[in-house]
Amino acid sequence: MSFENVPALLDHAIRLEGAAIAFYDHLLHQDPEPEAEAMLRLLIDQEKKHACQLAEFKQSTSIAGFLQNVPAFPLPPLDLLAERRHLPIVDLLKIALQFEISSRDFYTTLAQFAPNEPIRDFFAALARFEQGHIDLITRQLSYS
Repeated sequence: MSFENVPALLDHAIRLEGAAIAFYDHLLHQDPEPEAEAMLRLLIDQEKKHACQLAEFKQSTSIAGFLQNVPAFPLPPLDLLAERRHLPIVDLLKIALQFEISSRDFYTTLAQFAPNEPIRDFFAALARFEQGHIDLITRQLSYS
């Protein structure tokens, strides 16, 4: 899916954050070890904050404009679970890691093509947040 209209882009990003929340909630129900459970709860809280930040940014900022060369959105992780519901938590975390990497790269690209500085700074901040998720999951995988 490709968007050029910034408001539509933000709407889809909000839905993407919701998909990440649902994915991490699904992982919580896989009976993870306590450390993984704590990390998943933190990721859920952060994804909820991202969704709120996206909605607030959309409401508070003049976001008229278009982006060119918008990459495809990352595949929501729940789509990956359709045939893989019984994978070990380590494998599910690897799926989560790939999703977070795709999200970071996506937001980085949006920042590069943003039509103005406020939008560029906002998407760059989201890319940094996604990098934080990558770091969390990578640490958890190193302990698994």
